[in-house]
Amino acid sequence: MKKLLYILILLSIFSCNQEEKSTNDYNFTISGNIKNAPLNTVIKLYRRTTNNIEIQDSVILTNEKFELHGTASELDFFVLELSSNNNYIYLLADSNDNIILQADFNSLKNYEVQNSVHSELIQELENNLYQTNLKIDEAINQRLDFSDIVESQINFSVNFINRYDTSLSVIIAFSEKFLTGATVLPIDSFYNAFKKAEVNLAQKYSNIEHYKQFCKFIKNYEVELIRNQPITQLQTQPTELQDFSATTITGKNFSLSSLAGNWILLNFWASWSPGAYLNNITIKKIRLNFSAIKIVQISIDVNEQILKDTLKNYNFDHILINDVLGWSSPITNLYAVDMLPTFILIAPNKSIELFTNNPSELYEKINKIIF
Repeated sequence: MKKLLYILILLSIFSCNQEEKSTNDYNFTISGNIKNAPLNTVIKLYRRTTNNIEIQDSVILTNEKFELHGTASELDFFVLELSSNNNYIYLLADSNDNIILQADFNSLKNYEVQNSVHSELIQELENNLYQTNLKIDEAINQRLDFSDIVESQINFSVNFINRYDTSLSVIIAFSEKFLTGATVLPIDSFYNAFKKAEVNLAQKYSNIEHYKQFCKFIKNYEVELIRNQPITQLQTQPTELQDFSATTITGKNFSLSSLAGNWILLNFWASWSPGAYLNNITIKKIRLNFSAIKIVQISIDVNEQILKDTLKNYNFDHILINDVLGWSSPITNLYAVDMLPTFILIAPNKSIELFTNNPSELYEKINKIIF
């Protein structure tokens, strides 16, 4: 499902088929300087639709200067691509715009844009995310916890949406990506914000294709939630370890009893569930700070490939199990799980010391119980 959002936010654009534009009836320009660009660097301008890209213009940089021409039907997303570079610059252009852009080839995400209110907002998003990714990269290299950096970026994006909730640029704010590949504001954790934006944007952009695609993405998520509503659980919560056997997503046989004698954290979740992103950020924090705890994650994704694609964002190395039976999973029934996410902490003596659905309080509670 999230792949639909990635198409929307322009980050997978070069998997689409490119179509040459046949008209020269241009109504806006983009000009400026790209410093430190290699000799004969080609810069291309693409218009991004919801299902394709159209090349609008291309030039070879001359003395670091360029000028490109494009056509915007009303308000359209565009992408600048520079040859020999995997980074792109995203624009939201209106007809009759005369955009001026300044950038460094070696640091494109620190670009500056003028004469386009919408593109300036996207620049604000891109510049801030670039700095966040640098901080996360540094923290990872130093094996430091970066949850505060993540939280800061989330707060920035939420505040941005609240400030500019009638600008189409907020679609990008919802779907920017961290260095780790995780979206900043995934819909499972920020559903209410998505719905608010859907209503506010309708006032100006109800006929624009990107808004319609945004609404379609929200509707698909809502349908998925209804489809995966839990079956009413009748069991009472157990007080001690309940053994089970399963096959991990890597194909290995596993039994929970093999971990007996250790602190064990069971985590029940699904890639589609509300709070899935916060769930996995919390698990990363637990893994980093409580190395003695054996973590076992049990997902109930009916589509295992979607689960595997989601997990690529986190590089988890603990026990990962998926039950394609969904809410009919015998493991969820065994532990009387009726909400996602669920965290269960099991002591070395097999007693259950913690049963919670709140990832925000998990770290502190575990710290108090163990230490």
